[in-house]
Amino acid sequence: MSAEADDRGAVEAVIETWNEGWRTRNPDLAAQGYSARADWINALGMRELGQEAIAKRLREVFGLPFVMDAKSRVVSQDIRLVAPSVAVVIT
Repeated sequence: MSAEADDRGAVEAVIETWNEGWRTRNPDLAAQGYSARADWINALGMRELGQEAIAKRLREVFGLPFVMDAKSRVVSQDIRLVAPSVAVVIT
């Protein structure tokens, strides 16, 4: 397996942890794959910087019944490996 494939697999594992955090309503699990320097923007344009801020925002989001009662699914996913230890993911 190539280094790029290994990196892509690692990113996909982080995405699956994120998805499991949503399924189980666990904001810390969902945010676990983000670094202290992560730059996160959600579908509503809310932006958080760093794992702790992302988890804090998710605690708020996970407390919103209209969000958590909805069914979501991934309709597209784009992973770009832009530098060593840096990926841009759009889902």
